[in-house]
Formats: sequence, structure tokens, C-alpha cells
Amino acid sequence: MNTLEKLIAKLCPNGVEYKPLGKICVRHHGTNITAGRMAKLSCYNGDVRVFAAGSTIADVPGDAIPTDDIIKEVGIIVKSRGYVGFEYYEKPFTHKNELWSYTSGSRDIDLKFVYYYLLTKTLALQALARSKSVKLPQLATGDTDALEIPLPPLPVQKEIVRMLDEMAGLIDALEEELVARKKQYEYYRETLVGCDNNVPNEPIVSISECIQKIENVKWNGNDKTYHYIELSSIDNDTHRVGETVTIDAGTAPSRAQQIVQKDDVLFGTTRPLLRRYCIIPEVLDGQICSTGFCVLRANIDKVLPSWLYYVISTNAFIRQVGRLQRGGGYPAIANSDLCSCKILLPSLAEQKQIVKALNYLDTLCNSMTEGLPGEIALRKQQYEYYRDKLLAFKKAG
Repeated sequence: MNTLEKLIAKLCPNGVEYKPLGKICVRHHGTNITAGRMAKLSCYNGDVRVFAAGSTIADVPGDAIPTDDIIKEVGIIVKSRGYVGFEYYEKPFTHKNELWSYTSGSRDIDLKFVYYYLLTKTLALQALARSKSVKLPQLATGDTDALEIPLPPLPVQKEIVRMLDEMAGLIDALEEELVARKKQYEYYRETLVGCDNNVPNEPIVSISECIQKIENVKWNGNDKTYHYIELSSIDNDTHRVGETVTIDAGTAPSRAQQIVQKDDVLFGTTRPLLRRYCIIPEVLDGQICSTGFCVLRANIDKVLPSWLYYVISTNAFIRQVGRLQRGGGYPAIANSDLCSCKILLPSLAEQKQIVKALNYLDTLCNSMTEGLPGEIALRKQQYEYYRDKLLAFKKAG
């Protein structure tokens, strides 16, 4: 029997009392402040945090907020409009007055225990908010005041908080590791692959010198079906192809023209600074992509497909693209201009060595099966599972 089980068996073997949140905590109204004023005050990097809807915050000077509106106790902020959720904060704070917050009303309550319990109710509260208004889901103070909170003895509350803090801390550490690895990945990618077209004593060529021609689909008399890769199919974070559309000669949009092969590199030429690029996996060999992409098919006697992929992902390459794009409201770059961009082209043997290192870092940063994102997702699932289990108390009765 672990420490928590022993505490429960000793202190509350027959269940615990539940009380409404509004009865056990003190609710606060916040302050009257606009988003514009928050933005202006945030440049001072003050000692009072102001919370607004969603993830918006501003650290402002204390003398910019009415004294009575500053909450100096540990608090739980209720995000009640649009996004519905909770924030736990331990330093002086306030919030826009369409939000509200709670502080502890008793020494027998660990407010972080209450916070963890409220997290288990987030999905139900989000559904309640949507049932009131689809356009702008919103809660009322009565919705949270009425929530019944279990009240085990304080030692039980503190042990649960300790356990959940430990699990949350592991997730935080993994997320910090992921940020560090992404910075490392970007540094090595820019250093080893990037080219600003002004690097002395390096082999530099235009993209057009190391790619092959591609072919367009012939729709007339074509009875095949294809997966269609459009601009929205590319995940801008992972740079992998997500959802595709099944098309045939009768349903194909006018831009469904280009036949792609395994290892082709696609770069979105409309609004190119959005960085919609990917490398085609084997499962999409022979499928169709939009003419909104420039298809770069590597001449493997000169360049590795993965080298091309890493080159177009660099900030140095995007800077070249930015200089060549045309149009104000809907900027684009012509395929010919994109292919005129200069890239580093070391020997194939050197390309292989560098690609191997970048592949490792890419997997570490982006893979949901072998990398840190997958480990973080798994830990979050475990945390939520145990949190819900730990906080499911039998009512005393």
C-alpha cells in the first residue's frame, strides 16, 4: 500500500464530503482594462500579471492597476469566453473583468488540489459553454460556483498535489528538452545546409542545375483515382502530408495537374513564406499535387532528395524566396524564380553524412513514434489518466 492509499484508509475510509466551489473559495471580479492598454503596459515588464481570454497575458506595473483589483494570494483564473479552461498562478495577479478567479477560503484547502480537480471538469465545462452559444462559447460565474469539489483531509490533498506535480514536472522537462533540441536542429541545419548566395569557397549552384523535369497527368480518357495533395494538406509544423482528397477525371480541380513520385520535394509557391513544404513518402508515389507547388525532383547523380528538402527548409533559403516573391495581397513566386535560387552542393558523400545527422535530429524533434513529441504525448496521457483516477473520490454517505 502506497502513501496515498495509507492516508485515505486512515483519514477518509468511508469517502469524502463534496462542497460547491463557490462555498469553499472566494471569487474575485478582476479589473477593467482593455487589450490595448494591456499591450502598452506589458512593455514595462511589471510585477503584476494580467490575464485575458485564451493565452493572452501581460506583466504590468502594480501602480497601473487599482490596488483593490490586485489579488496577492495564490489563485485559479477561470478562462470563460471562447476557450474554456483554468490557470493556476502563485504571484500577484488580476484579470480582465469578463474573467473571474478563486482564492482559498480555508486553511483546510490546498488550492492546487482544487485546480487539479477542476482540470478534470474542463471538457464538461467546454461542452456546457458550447451548448449556450456556438459562436462564442461562454460560462457564467454560477456554472463554476456550483461545481462540487471533493474535500479529503488536507494531508490527502497535499499528497495528491505532490504526485501530480511530479508527473507534470516530467512533462515540463521533456518539453524544455524538445525546445532545446529544436534550437540545436535549426542551428546545425542553417550552419551545414544554408546558403545566402555569398559564401566564399563553397560549391554553389542554382536549384535548376540539379533537378529533373516532371510530367503532368493526362485526364482525357483517364479512369484512375488519385490522392490529391493540395496546399492545405501540408502540416506547417511537421512538414508532412496530412489529409488528402480522392479525385478522378470528373472531380479533379483545375490545379490538380502534377504527378509526384516518392522523394519528390514540394514547395508551396503561393504565399511562400508560410513554408508549406514536404518530401513525398512512398505511400503517395504516383499521386497528384496542386500546381500551387513547385515539384523538385532530385537528379540523384548530383543531389540527394533529403539534401534538397533540408536546403529549402533553411531560413537562408526562405530569405532568397522572400526577395523573389511578387504581389502584395496574395504574394507568390514563379517556379522559374524558385529554381533560380542558389544552394550549397557538396559531394554526395558529404551530403549523406550531413543528411544522416539532420535526419536524427529531425526524428528526435518531430516523430510521434521515435521522438520527443511522442514521449510527451504518452506522458500527458498517463498524467491525465492518473489525475482523473486520483481525484475520483467516493462521496461520504
